[in-house]
Amino acid sequence: SGIIGSAGSKSGIIGQTEVQDAAGDYEEGTATVGFAAGTSGTITAAPGANEIKYIKIGKLVYVEGNVDVSAISSPSGDLSITGLPFTSSSGGTDSVDYASISVKGHYFTGTALNAFQGDVPPNNTIIRLSEFTGTTGYSSIADRIRINSSVMIGGCYTIS
Repeated sequence: SGIIGSAGSKSGIIGQTEVQDAAGDYEEGTATVGFAAGTSGTITAAPGANEIKYIKIGKLVYVEGNVDVSAISSPSGDLSITGLPFTSSSGGTDSVDYASISVKGHYFTGTALNAFQGDVPPNNTIIRLSEFTGTTGYSSIADRIRINSSVMIGGCYTIS
C-alpha cells in the first residue's frame, strides 16, 4: 500500500502490511516486589509500599512505582528490586540486552548517591541498582540502604 492508514495497511506503517497486532497482547496490573542484598543480609520492603504498576504491550513491559524499606539486617553487596512481573529477554550478555531503568533514591546513608541507576539484566525478574562512580565503574550500595529508604522506579524492558 505505501500510504499510512490505507486499506491495505494493517499497521498504518508505510509499506508494512503483515504485523502482529500488539494491541491484542495488552495487560496491566500490579506486582508485589521486594529488595535483595547481593552478598549478605536482608532488606524488607514496607507492606503497602511494595507494589509497582505495569503495562505490557506485546513484548514491551513498562513498570513504575515507589518501594519503601521497613527493616534491614546488615545488608551488603549489590542491591536489587526483585519480583518484576515478567522475565526479561534472554539474549546474550551484550549491553544491548540490558534495559536501563530510571531510578531515584531517598534517605540512603552517607553522601548523596552519584548517578544512581538501574538496569534489568537478561533473563531476569530484577532491577539491579547501583551507583556509577564515573572512572571506576559501578559501586555496590546495599550497605547504604536504611529503614525508611525509598526507591522510585520507572522504565521499560523487553520480554521474549
